[in-house]
Amino acid sequence: MLDVALPGTEGVPELVRSFAACLASVTETPLPEVPQPRADLAGAIAHWRGWLAARGTGLVPIAGAARFSWPGYWLAVLRDPGAGRSSDDGTAVLMFGTPSGVVLRSLGYAEARRNVVTRGIDLNALVGRRFRIGDVECLGQRLCEPCAHLERLTSKGVLRGLIHRGGLRADVLTGGQVTTGAVLETVDEG
Repeated sequence: MLDVALPGTEGVPELVRSFAACLASVTETPLPEVPQPRADLAGAIAHWRGWLAARGTGLVPIAGAARFSWPGYWLAVLRDPGAGRSSDDGTAVLMFGTPSGVVLRSLGYAEARRNVVTRGIDLNALVGRRFRIGDVECLGQRLCEPCAHLERLTSKGVLRGLIHRGGLRADVLTGGQVTTGAVLETVDEG
């Protein structure tokens, strides 16, 4: 599962921001380029339908989402059963596979226990390798297998799909800065 930070757009409900984060992931669009309407979810979906149509795709409602099974990506809204039914309650998640499981949920990076979050990098290939991210040189030590903490934050059964895909544990060898958008490059022969 990927963890993404919620965009901090002021005046936009959390549910709309989490849905925007899921749309960014599934469309491979940088999050700042996904519209974040200052509306409830229904109003935002109406806006996104036009935005997605211009890209040759769309959104359709799923009746009985709890029983829905689709081998590809789909978005769901998770609601706390003990909370009210306000249109702004809940969080959006990206689902995948049969049976479907959560693959992306908007979490704070600290909540997901991630120090650095990457996209499009084969972290498994960095085990035993020296690499640099930003100014910082590191040594990949071992895979970071998913833990029960992550399952408590998301949904039961999510760990199975994350085995050998949970990240990398690395030793920091030199000091320096890592900034958003920093390039990761190997510095050894491998």
